Amino acid sequence: MRRPADARRLEGMGVEIVRADLVSGQGVREAVRGVDVVHHLAAVLRAPNDDTYRRVNVDGTLRLYRALAEMAPRGRFVFLLEPRGLRPT
Repeated sequence: MRRPADARRLEGMGVEIVRADLVSGQGVREAVRGVDVVHHLAAVLRAPNDDTYRRVNVDGTLRLYRALAEMAPRGRFVFLLEPRGLRPT
């Protein structure tokens, strides 16, 4: 979440907010252990180069998906991406 106020609003609606680092993988497996569904909305829309864009948007998403498959095999993966996230700008 870029703005903590957004997270507080979601938590007020009963949504569990879990923070992990998709690039390094820190906390990703633990974050998805036993969950029913992951709503993945994280993305870099402006990256200084193609490598940064790929590490976050492609590799990070794959890392999250694989962690879910391992830690919660019956979990669902809901992936939302704004069209600007399809390629580096």
